[in-house]
Amino acid sequence: MHMAAQGPHGYPELFRQLLAADLTIIVPEGRRRSVILWKFEDEEVIPVFTSTARAREAIAAIDRAGRPLCLAQIAGGPLFKLLQGCGKAVIINPACNGAEMRLDPPVISRLANRSILRPCDEAEKATGDAVVVDPADYPIEVMEPVFHFLRARPDVHAAWLLRMKPAHAGDAGLYVFAVLSRDAGGRLEGDLMIVLDNAGSGKIPCGMTLLDPRNPSHAALINEATPFYAAPWYRPRAAAPESSRTNRMTRLLRRRH
Repeated sequence: MHMAAQGPHGYPELFRQLLAADLTIIVPEGRRRSVILWKFEDEEVIPVFTSTARAREAIAAIDRAGRPLCLAQIAGGPLFKLLQGCGKAVIINPACNGAEMRLDPPVISRLANRSILRPCDEAEKATGDAVVVDPADYPIEVMEPVFHFLRARPDVHAAWLLRMKPAHAGDAGLYVFAVLSRDAGGRLEGDLMIVLDNAGSGKIPCGMTLLDPRNPSHAALINEATPFYAAPWYRPRAAAPESSRTNRMTRLLRRRH
């Protein structure tokens, strides 16, 4: 769960591990098909643990003495399929030392069908004009997790931040993270969209696109604007950003709203 504590840039790997791991739930004695609900802040939630040791730690902290309880282990994939119809939030490792994480019912459903690892399949696609964002106007709450995510990707050369021009209805204000990558595959797009969906509490509209140097407008951006992120070995050609420059962005992946 240290990936949850890191922030949104750790979520792509966290979701993969939750689906692959054997997770622990608390069930009433003699009722293997039921799960125990715990009340947190006037809300009933389903406690799920990453190990039996974590579950015992939480039970001791909550003090459920006298109530017959059993622990059951189940693989993450089948567990989220089982829980998706409950309509309750899941709390991973509640009442334990270290990080805990809340998963709301829509997230549980997307874990159950694994679409959470394929966010680009559900994202809207759009084409439009965008301008480079001045560093003074960067949305810091989104920039920080994106920067940490990109820094951990050896296939990423550099990235720029743009914003859609207001002339395009529905796209005004949408931030666009334009990424230059070597041999980028679908996982890069999907993982970055996961980060964007969770950064800034999901309240800042963001999208992304992969840059193609063969595209004239993409090449102009690469050659004439300073990236907000560059790999240590990458040498940007521009000395300063040009916020007034307009770029035609194609194959833009928009976040869901």
